[in-house]
Parts: sequence; C-alpha cells; structure tokens
Amino acid sequence: METLLEAVDQLQIPLENALLESYRPLFTGPSSQLDDGQPFPPHYLAPLKELWMDAGIQMARKQGNMFALHDNVS
Repeated sequence: METLLEAVDQLQIPLENALLESYRPLFTGPSSQLDDGQPFPPHYLAPLKELWMDAGIQMARKQGNMFALHDNVS
C-alpha cells in the first residue's frame, strides 16, 4: 500500500474518498515499519480494504507500468 500511495502522489491522482488520507500515516510513516514476515496488525484491516477499493488507488495500480510497481502489487 505504501508503494500505491507513493504512486498516487507521483501520478497526481487524487483519492476518490479524501477522508482516506487519514490512513496514510499507517503506511508511510515510521509507524508503518513492520518486520519482514510480520503480519499486519488487526487495526490495519479496515484501512487496507477501504484504500484498496478507492478508485484513485485502483487507477494508480492500473498505471503501474508508468511507475514501475512491483508485480505483486497487481
């Protein structure tokens, strides 16, 4: 999700639901650092689902070839 949030910034794609911006710190700040192999804590589930369903995130995912998104993002 961090990569997709970076992509919406780089591609200047707004999130369809601007209220979802409040979830950004979960995935982009120092608090977003999870150890390799560590599952996301349960409080990440709703933000992940809501962000994934956002049209802006999906548009960034579809334009992944322009941003060199990793294959596992699609």
